[in-house]
Amino acid sequence: MTRMPRNASAAASLSLALLMSACGTFTIDDPSTGKNVDRRVYVNDQAANDSLTPTIVKTGVKFVLQPGRDYDLTLESTARTSDQLSVYYFNDGIPRLFRTLASASDGSREVFSFSSDQPSAEFFMAQLRPPEGLQAISSLHRITLASASVLAADTLHVRLIFVRFLRTLPDSASKIDFAKNLFVEMGKIYSPFGIVLQGSFDIVEPAGAAINFPFSNSFVPLPGNRVLNNAHLYMVDSISIGDPGSGLVGEVLGFAPREVVDLDTHRESRVLLSSRVLKGFSKGDPAAATSLAITATHELGHFFGLRHTVSTRHDLLQDDDFSNNEDGFTDTRFCQLDIALAKTASPTWVDGPRTPYCLRMADNSCTNVSCEIDNLMYPVDCGRGTQIHLSTQQIAFLKKNLATYKH
Repeated sequence: MTRMPRNASAAASLSLALLMSACGTFTIDDPSTGKNVDRRVYVNDQAANDSLTPTIVKTGVKFVLQPGRDYDLTLESTARTSDQLSVYYFNDGIPRLFRTLASASDGSREVFSFSSDQPSAEFFMAQLRPPEGLQAISSLHRITLASASVLAADTLHVRLIFVRFLRTLPDSASKIDFAKNLFVEMGKIYSPFGIVLQGSFDIVEPAGAAINFPFSNSFVPLPGNRVLNNAHLYMVDSISIGDPGSGLVGEVLGFAPREVVDLDTHRESRVLLSSRVLKGFSKGDPAAATSLAITATHELGHFFGLRHTVSTRHDLLQDDDFSNNEDGFTDTRFCQLDIALAKTASPTWVDGPRTPYCLRMADNSCTNVSCEIDNLMYPVDCGRGTQIHLSTQQIAFLKKNLATYKH
């Protein structure tokens, strides 16, 4: 998700581009069959996912498997007991059969159990092989992919990388001071969840030209060495996004994909943060670090797979799944957001994995009394220092997915 500052230029005209967050997807093409495998199932996801049923029969769905973990893919159905599931891994972008599985059925669902034999986190895909073919679709319902692990992690390691010249943090002393403050403020947010934050930082190419990072579907590499077992936060000078309707440009506070491929090595497994908004911090105001700490923890929520509590129309369009209009947790509050939150990103990309985003923005939904505005994963940034809470189910989800990675 991405966030943008309220004082960005053209804020009045670009309200939809302000204060955003982003979660990404990944497209795999199979040139041998002409299939486009672009529908994803997220691990331990609680959302409905019931519109994925035609896809799992016709072309298959994709997902990420971590090494050394066991998984169950479940299809809710009262009528199916003997389907097979073909699971594929990818070699040079082409699906190669990994194994074909028989289901276990309890009369209400079919369960297919498997684990990855790959040494690192990888994309896999699965296609259902029902005896009656496409006619089976009508009898299928919700699809879930669950990690069979009962582990829960309580420590999160993050690595903050300052990339090149930053106008608001121009020297090493200001960067070091900011890193300390950011980790303290992030630690305050995670502490009630029972998660301890351990942070470290690096300053990369400090004399290099300031980076205005383009928020788009194209992958943009950044300098800096990664550290194993750490989630990486890259701070650049600024992040910009253009509005194709008006031609105006807004600024983004930060963004991250939803459920990254792995914790520390995949190139898109990262959070981007903008230092441009830290004008107050350069004058010694720690409130700037507090504000960006909320952005960073919101993005890390997506990093580990958490959805917005209520989907924006943009979320639904990017997932291509209008069944997932809320996060699926029973202890978070559903509310109806104004459709004006919708902002469709460009569906094109230049190179590498496609990474569309769902957005967190500022608008009048901050006054919607039916919404749980103070939830960390609420899709609207209201500029409130109280938007730091997670529900019991959200916390359990976060800890389980954190454990599914290398912690």
